[in-house]
Amino acid sequence: MKRNSKQFLALFMAVAMSVTPVSYAYAEDSAVAGVENTESGQQTVEVTDGKIGAADAAGQPAEEVTGQEEETTAGQGTDEKQKSQEEPKAEENAETGNVTEAEKKEAGEDGKSEEKISERQDVKTEETAQNAGEVNTQEAKNVTSDFTKFKVGSSSVVKENDHLKVSIETEDTTYNKIYIGSKADTVERKEEKAIVGTGTGNGYLFSFELPLSADGTDVAFVPHSQKKGWVSKKEDGDYTLHISSSAENKKDDTENPEQGGNLGESKPETGSGENQKPGNEDKNVLDTGKYVVDVDAASACGMFRVGNCVLTSVGGKMQADITLSETGYDYLYVGTVKDAEKASKDQLIAPKEIVEGKCVFTVPVESVNTGIQIAAHGEESGKWFDCTLTFKTEGMTKYVQVSDGSYKANVTSSSSMFKVTDCILTSKNGEMTAKITLSGTGYDYLYVGTSAEAAADKSKWIPYVVDKNGMYTYTIPVSLLDTGISVAAFSHKKQVWYDRTLTFASAGMKNLNNSNSTNGTTGNNGNTNQGNNTSQNTNFGTGTTSGGTGTNQTPDKESKYEADLNGGTARVNSATALADGVYTPDKFSWSGGTGKVSISCTKITVTGGQAYATIVFSSGSYGYVKANGNTYYPTATGSTSTFVIPVELNKNNTIIGMTTKMSTAHEISYSIFIYLSVAAKADGTTVSGETNLSADTLDEKAPEIMGLSYQSETKVEHAKYFKIYHYDQGITLLEIDQRKDEDTKETKTKDTKEDTDSGLTPAQEEQLALYKAKIVRYLIVPEDAEIPAGLDKEMIVIQKPKKSAYVGSEEVLEILDKLNATDQITSVGVKLKNCKVEGIAKAMKAKKIIYAGTYKKPENKKLMKSKCDLAILSNKILPDEKNKKKMSVEDQQKRYEELAEKFVLLDIPMIVDRSADEEKDDAKEEWSKVYEAIFAQTDSADSSAIN
Repeated sequence: MKRNSKQFLALFMAVAMSVTPVSYAYAEDSAVAGVENTESGQQTVEVTDGKIGAADAAGQPAEEVTGQEEETTAGQGTDEKQKSQEEPKAEENAETGNVTEAEKKEAGEDGKSEEKISERQDVKTEETAQNAGEVNTQEAKNVTSDFTKFKVGSSSVVKENDHLKVSIETEDTTYNKIYIGSKADTVERKEEKAIVGTGTGNGYLFSFELPLSADGTDVAFVPHSQKKGWVSKKEDGDYTLHISSSAENKKDDTENPEQGGNLGESKPETGSGENQKPGNEDKNVLDTGKYVVDVDAASACGMFRVGNCVLTSVGGKMQADITLSETGYDYLYVGTVKDAEKASKDQLIAPKEIVEGKCVFTVPVESVNTGIQIAAHGEESGKWFDCTLTFKTEGMTKYVQVSDGSYKANVTSSSSMFKVTDCILTSKNGEMTAKITLSGTGYDYLYVGTSAEAAADKSKWIPYVVDKNGMYTYTIPVSLLDTGISVAAFSHKKQVWYDRTLTFASAGMKNLNNSNSTNGTTGNNGNTNQGNNTSQNTNFGTGTTSGGTGTNQTPDKESKYEADLNGGTARVNSATALADGVYTPDKFSWSGGTGKVSISCTKITVTGGQAYATIVFSSGSYGYVKANGNTYYPTATGSTSTFVIPVELNKNNTIIGMTTKMSTAHEISYSIFIYLSVAAKADGTTVSGETNLSADTLDEKAPEIMGLSYQSETKVEHAKYFKIYHYDQGITLLEIDQRKDEDTKETKTKDTKEDTDSGLTPAQEEQLALYKAKIVRYLIVPEDAEIPAGLDKEMIVIQKPKKSAYVGSEEVLEILDKLNATDQITSVGVKLKNCKVEGIAKAMKAKKIIYAGTYKKPENKKLMKSKCDLAILSNKILPDEKNKKKMSVEDQQKRYEELAEKFVLLDIPMIVDRSADEEKDDAKEEWSKVYEAIFAQTDSADSSAIN
């Protein structure tokens, strides 16, 4: 009942108070990192029934299987054989033409009935051949459709290395999405792989990629009507698009700006031309090293899918270890089916190993970005099937080599309930381990691997070690940097394993053994955009950040873009006095969204006096980003989405990300802040690049706050439970000590919300954690001031002026009455008959102030009705040993957290007044300075301020 009421409250708040739309929240829900194929982030292109089908044509990755906020326990997993969950309902089959479960089994969807698929392909091949003649009689165009209502206007098909780049502009607004594949595919898959059009006014623009083999063929597709959904009424098969790169209207990429991706201004280009391939450009052989590869597995048998791939290049020779997603193949052969049937057994490629029941094969790779013919042998059918593997450099991640030593490293987690607050990474003899500290104490063990593996292998459980601050630390092996590593965590409360993903970033690593070095890595920083790499003889300089240039000296080129005609974002001043080169940000922070998708920034590229940031979303579902008045398209996708955009350094930048995770596209606004100290010095600013706050005590001197300049301190002579510091723009930092007594046994808060059923988003969970801290910090911000993005995750933001406060403390009511601030109070926690403050009582009689419940149980409806924008509660809500006879300290803590959670859901800042806890009257009176800072109409510090 509690769960339902909280979720209802969250939904009700969204409607009544116009907070983030629910659809936006859910759009990010399943985009959490840390799911199957995170390490490789591969894309999957299938060829079924002789036609290109279910392609990741928009450059989007294969979506995560377990990308849900609900946790998956060891016993629940994601069994690959549970295909029934993906099958459409009977009524959907009738309406959309989807196949039934029986038809799927007949077609061999279990990966072991390939011969039946082959029979169906023969039929489809004949149908395709018959239809080809009809297409050839049409007017020569790059793309034509046999569905007359899908009106194709201008179009282009351009060959780029190993793929076709297709662009279609329609002349009608009926169809806003398309799916490259068969109508027989499930609705879920159509939604998952949908290509969302960009509105042009007259129609939509669709951009996607296809294998080179699609050139000159008919590609099956399903259009999506905004009114009727997926349209699949053709009785004799699928609607098709005829794809041709040799049509009369085809132009060279340099002659047609639409194909180049940039409209209007001339900007640095991206792309994957011949001079931009990694390693040896002539032979398409990678430099020596190991690489995690995004693999397009295109196969005529349809079920041959690569789930993971690591490519090794040594001395100009390459080989790839591929892990298949299915279990129906026992041998591979490099070549055609005819050659495989004649080959001897010693010429076949047997599995190198079996991992979780899946075969790992090692195959030779002569060239990247080129299709390799592979024959796969069905274990049950005994037949060979033709497949094609393409190892793309786009989105490829190189293993980072780390010199021996210890490093301070940044770690991102797939779950807000599994937050790493500190990491010391140690490298020795080519092996890496990391000592990580978690924000909570809710996990007894960690395991490097999945929850299912952890439950079956107790010998590799990693127990916690308590550090000097009482926090839990774990030392785990780290196989590679900049790539998600599966980690299972055992919940103390739930007694189950939860799947997490940790990513250890090479960018910004600080060598603890050498104070003059920021990192000890060599090679690539792991966030490569190989398709955009240029040779090292460019005119880029050797710009450095404070202490070093980071691990990747390869400059990134601006992502392809087009003008944003809707004006979603404004132009930014990306000009900088820095020398051209590559810089590692000293600090990056962001805000916006629900927190279920994170953003990182690995490098800054300065070219021509303009700054460009490489930003990475933790989800591969982002189709574009609006920034600088343009719409930018990703330079790399996989398990993440990478964009290179112009930014103004040391300032907030507004960007809008479009996610395609749900059935319809959603644009979500974010604010990013990139601090670069050398840029700040060049511009003559004095803002800080770090936020340095004391963990357990009030700050004795003004702490540094990222992006703000310290001005003065409000002098506090007697009170011991608060501190006030002032910064530029009239911004004030208020710190309140919420510990009842120094000698009181503290109540530790464990991660008790493993089932994530609180109704809070990850961003709201972060806000709730701020209220659980020993020192609660508030940033009081005037309406015309702007705080750097991300500070709202470190402090509770109170916007001024306050217009509708709820006050549940009689001590505060007296103070506000003396300050003549009662006009900013609209609700109180004391009834009229009990109110002893004359000014408040008069306002209550005049119905200017209402009673909205006690501080223990404030009434939501009344708070909403009064448009409450601040809640001030009595100190009696805090846990206290003195009250344990009435209620245990643990229950008191739980009550406080539930109340804080309520105000987080309501999006109302909450303050606990501690003036009554001060021992002397002059200390109690000093709390008026707290409420002056919050309620005073002017932003200037009072006369008691000191420098």
